[in-house]
Amino acid sequence: CSDLLVQIVDARNPLLFYFPDLEQYAHEIDSHKLHVLLVNKADFLSLRARVRWARYFAAHKIRFVFFSANFDALDT
Repeated sequence: CSDLLVQIVDARNPLLFYFPDLEQYAHEIDSHKLHVLLVNKADFLSLRARVRWARYFAAHKIRFVFFSANFDALDT
């Protein structure tokens, strides 16, 4: 049994791929299970867009991580 649920979503439209019901279901099964939204392909977003998404996720109490296979692109 895992203690972590990771939903991987596309950074270009993360809410299209995010399923809050899955997070709720996992929490009902095990209230200690953590949920993380992995925002993949974050290098396709500008810094401004990443800041806006970060604020949105924080305001909605969604744990998140921006990810890109192209790590250098996240510095801009």
